[in-house]
Amino acid sequence: MTRLRYIGMGCVLFAAASAWAGEFATAYYAGTKQGGWSQYTLTARDGTVSTYSYERKPDDDGRVVLELEVKTTGGVAAGSESTMTYTMPRGFDLPRNGMSYGKFIEKMTMKYGEMEMPVDDATLAIIRKAEKDYRGAVTFAGTEKVGALACDRYTYALDTESTRESGTLWLNDTIPFAVVRHAGKVVNADGTVASEFDMTLQDPGQIQLAQEAP
Repeated sequence: MTRLRYIGMGCVLFAAASAWAGEFATAYYAGTKQGGWSQYTLTARDGTVSTYSYERKPDDDGRVVLELEVKTTGGVAAGSESTMTYTMPRGFDLPRNGMSYGKFIEKMTMKYGEMEMPVDDATLAIIRKAEKDYRGAVTFAGTEKVGALACDRYTYALDTESTRESGTLWLNDTIPFAVVRHAGKVVNADGTVASEFDMTLQDPGQIQLAQEAP
């Protein structure tokens, strides 16, 4: 997001797109307060259709807690449901690093039906390694409305040893979890498409908690 400051006869003093190249220009998770939630519909190239419901739960002894519930209604996994609860380390900067929160998970539990289990440290390390890290990987590409919401648009590219994911993010810092739309494609090293998806915001909201930490 380019900001210009003028002095005197319109002389430009400076222009700053963001503090560092490749970074988000705004702390997009600033609107993700305790009790905030957003629900999305994800459609994938293979026919998968899922509802993703994100919620920021009450903090746990000063640690940010996030929950993701996934219900799949289309494709080979139709009928499956799961809930993941993530606890961040104390001092985690959610407004600034929320888009890459998966890289910071300190504790995680998974629930399938009636079965709930904590994730062991070794498995959690693998999960953290596989999570997306947008830090240094995004490029501001302008502003655009998605429905009634004004969004900042970013393109990105994320590489692993065997794949490359590229896509576009439409972000708004006033809604919980910031994302209004996310379109992406994962390509294998041989050039074949591994997956392609589009996730769109359906409804955001705010639960009024009885006691909310300052």
